[in-house]
Amino acid sequence: MALWADVERIAFTHGIHPKHAGFHRMLATRFPFGIYYREATKRTEIFAVLDLRQEPSWSHEVLNGRK
Repeated sequence: MALWADVERIAFTHGIHPKHAGFHRMLATRFPFGIYYREATKRTEIFAVLDLRQEPSWSHEVLNGRK
């Protein structure tokens, strides 16, 4: 449930998180997850919730496949 609360929190804090691989990344309250999202014209699109214990190249590969 903590991840859903984090996703809902993006509605209030969107756009302030640093960018990684072309997406904003918010660190989830329940570490070690990162929520990757992008700002669209009138909405925020969540692309992935990834386990950050993985090799960084794996995360970039997953995100590049979703662009």
